[in-house]
Amino acid sequence: MQTVGPYTLHRKLSSCDLGEVWAAHDAADRPFTVAVLAPAAAEGGWRDAFAAAANTLARSDGLPITGANHTGPVPWVACAAEQGAGAAHVFLALGQRLTPTPAEEPATPPVAERPGPVAPTSPAVPVVDPSTGGTEPPTVAHRPPGPPSSYPPGPPPAAAPGRGRGLLRFALVALVALALGAVGGLLVADGPDTDRTTTGTPTATPSPSVDLGLPTAPPRQPGVEPPIGGGWPAAAPTFTATDRTRDVTGLAGFGFSFRVPADWSCTEAGRTSGSVRYRCGIPAADGLTVGGDLVVRQCPRLCTDERRAELRRQEEAWGLQWIRSGEFTTWAETARVDGTPRYGLVYLSYWRSVPEDAVDRQLVLRMTAPLERADEVRKVAASIRDATFTI
Repeated sequence: MQTVGPYTLHRKLSSCDLGEVWAAHDAADRPFTVAVLAPAAAEGGWRDAFAAAANTLARSDGLPITGANHTGPVPWVACAAEQGAGAAHVFLALGQRLTPTPAEEPATPPVAERPGPVAPTSPAVPVVDPSTGGTEPPTVAHRPPGPPSSYPPGPPPAAAPGRGRGLLRFALVALVALALGAVGGLLVADGPDTDRTTTGTPTATPSPSVDLGLPTAPPRQPGVEPPIGGGWPAAAPTFTATDRTRDVTGLAGFGFSFRVPADWSCTEAGRTSGSVRYRCGIPAADGLTVGGDLVVRQCPRLCTDERRAELRRQEEAWGLQWIRSGEFTTWAETARVDGTPRYGLVYLSYWRSVPEDAVDRQLVLRMTAPLERADEVRKVAASIRDATFTI
């Protein structure tokens, strides 16, 4: 097996015109994903854009980058494996379509990098020092087929160090925003009828007899279609160290943990062969003073855009306009529920129950609160989003 920095590459997950994405592990056998820029793409002018995309994603969406080398002959970026596509996000932000690698394809890593110093990084934003980031030239064991001219032309060279680089970064940030829906006001169009994942072997398709626990009657006020671009609010509140919270772990059928205020509780409210529903919030004699439903259900493979839209149209959304945040998430919020001043949030997301596998789960959060306690719901949604967000 070959290595890049401290990571051993053991299985190719996907590839695109600019490079490949690999499953990897470190000396402690912890899982990572590694995006490797093809040598011809690096020589063709994509090196700076690759580095800028990684840095922008780390800052704007918290991509868990753990290591990088942007100065060597074969640039790479490594990510912790707990967030779905992981390092593949870098290629997606550059407008690439990733093709999953068949499970039976021989795993021949593209590079082998001799041990040496790597660029200093932090868990959030990689910091690359050109004076120390270079290592001994790696041995190129494989590169994607085709001559260098088959790679997309790199970004045009800067006319002047300041202005040209600034324009390149501006263009890249816009591109990343289109991919993630991270900047308000940008329209993210619906994709084709395919599941754009970096998977190897897809999860099993549920039997047609599986009960997904869908609403038995059409919603009174479904969300307005189609969703518009808008991303996730940059100023959305999140839990801080001073908030009194507790971790919710081990909920049957969920497969992820999240945080709630210390006085919240989550109680199972329904279960079918293909779904589970919980009521989370502050109980009261007539319901919940704060909180609401949290549902996880199966989404049969392929969980296409049409299939996701079909499921979305069956959800109550107070007649609000859906806002798209990335390819797999839509949400809407209001300050008036059923004619009464009250905060309401509905958040729909699709995610991978198995990292690097196909998108196969739908999550529905629908909660309300008195206006003065709206941030409690927003913070819970942000915690769940952190655990399940898929690009």
